[in-house]
Amino acid sequence: MVFEKRELLENVFTEHSELQLWKCMRGGEEDYEIIINGVFIMATYNSGSSEFLIRGAVDRMRGDGPLSVLIAGLGMGFTVSEACRCERIESIDVIEMEEVIVDWNRRYFDTYEQSCYDQGRASLHIEDFYVYAMNSTESFDIVSIDIDNGPMLLVNEGNEKVYTKRFMGVVEGVLNDGGLCVIWSCDRDRRLEQSMESVFDEVEVEELTEDFKGRDVSYYLYFGRKREHK
Repeated sequence: MVFEKRELLENVFTEHSELQLWKCMRGGEEDYEIIINGVFIMATYNSGSSEFLIRGAVDRMRGDGPLSVLIAGLGMGFTVSEACRCERIESIDVIEMEEVIVDWNRRYFDTYEQSCYDQGRASLHIEDFYVYAMNSTESFDIVSIDIDNGPMLLVNEGNEKVYTKRFMGVVEGVLNDGGLCVIWSCDRDRRLEQSMESVFDEVEVEELTEDFKGRDVSYYLYFGRKREHK
């Protein structure tokens, strides 16, 4: 994939990070990239694995009742949009630490599901996911975590604590019985698997391949199921 033009639209410094939004032109088509602290995070031209965070989790849920979802990381809105398209999902809580990411979604990305928020089906919280989960009194059927590139390529060193055994126990605590935690990572990390295996009843890793700038790149989704108490 060769871009004819690449333009820096915004460069924002926050309490936590330096965030850049780039616009890329190729064959008359427009794409966007988000860079945080000098590290590529995501782009509008590779969305499949972000969408599959929800599809893969819903497909693995037992029964056919309505579902509640907690999404950690708004990103470019692909995961939220997929959740909004799923009729079985009744409520969606989205946690995003950086307000500028929310602003970019509203102004630049056609994945932003304003109607989903207007209808009250989705709620947006500007908060650190770690803090939110540690203090949550709510419970969910699915917790989707995509706040970094995974534990092996951190954008912010403070996110390391999200992938620990201790925090996996916190996530397990906000899941309903039989619920699923799903984590996005750019690499396969045995330490993450072990942290999840020490907490969840079942753990599965699925490898997905996406086209990234003309080459096939693998991404990994980690699914952890909370035990069902009968």
